[in-house]
Amino acid sequence: MKKAFLAANSPHGALKKISVLGLGVSGIAAANLAVKLGYEVFASDSGAWRKVLNLNKKVVTEFGGHSGAVLNANFIIKSPGITNDIPIIKKAKKSGIPVISELDFALARCNPQKVIAVTGTNGKTTVTDLSEKIIASYFKNSAAAGNIGTPLSELVSKNKIKKNSVLTLETSSYQLEDSPGFKPDISILLNITEDHLDHHKSMRAYIKAKAGIFKNQTKNDCLICNYDDKICRGLAKKAKCKVIYFSRRKKCGVYYENGSIFFPNGKSITPKINIAGIHNIENILAAAAAAYVCGVLLKNIERAISKYKGIAHRIEFVKETGGVKYYNDSKATNVG
Repeated sequence: MKKAFLAANSPHGALKKISVLGLGVSGIAAANLAVKLGYEVFASDSGAWRKVLNLNKKVVTEFGGHSGAVLNANFIIKSPGITNDIPIIKKAKKSGIPVISELDFALARCNPQKVIAVTGTNGKTTVTDLSEKIIASYFKNSAAAGNIGTPLSELVSKNKIKKNSVLTLETSSYQLEDSPGFKPDISILLNITEDHLDHHKSMRAYIKAKAGIFKNQTKNDCLICNYDDKICRGLAKKAKCKVIYFSRRKKCGVYYENGSIFFPNGKSITPKINIAGIHNIENILAAAAAAYVCGVLLKNIERAISKYKGIAHRIEFVKETGGVKYYNDSKATNVG
């Protein structure tokens, strides 16, 4: 479906020309991959001219705004931070030129064994990182990419995604709103609270973007959803795929009780949990559920969780002095 989307929605037949809007990390990675695949690439950035490191020399660039040259393309790859209401995007859509994300572009050009996608207002990076580590304990090839820091285009360009790879993607609402062909095998919906309204303009639009993670999934796919989050639970009712809930409050799906994690098959594990915060119980449950659906042995899940120390700057223990424990939570992006 991903590849069919790009072919069917090209207004000029064969895909030959691509415009990239925004030369941030993901824009550079997308441009480089496109050149490697034989496309003519034009990249446009609204910022002042600068030397862009690691950008393929074949990429034609412009700075200081987006000219009409952007529209001379079969489709446009838009960087996540750019809103859809800027003039050049409106002109592109009026002209029938598809606008997609770097994530959608790259995923259509690799063929991993399985794709796990994670989204939510909070906890995405932790769940993506922990999921990948659990998967790596069982499958030979495992990789994490997306909003976690490494663009998927970069891994695809370096041929790091193999046919036996299990790919875990952190996906933001920005990426999902521009990914009409996105279809993971397993999607994870962690939570939804008010955020990014400066970009999406309304809570309704933000929720719709988040729901994009499972909109293309079918009966052969799976949505892992936070039962304790009312918005997520409501969205899950619209899913066409299998839904597995996780909960720290209710005995359903994959749930937590008295230090143990219980699974739909009736079995349980009791891992050592090293990351602080009740919200991290939910993050662990989500990652454990994804691994369970992938077929990872419960002993591997237990061992990987017990070894997991979390990510730097996310409620990271610093030291204890005078009976007071100090934590570094400088990576927190909102009140939640």
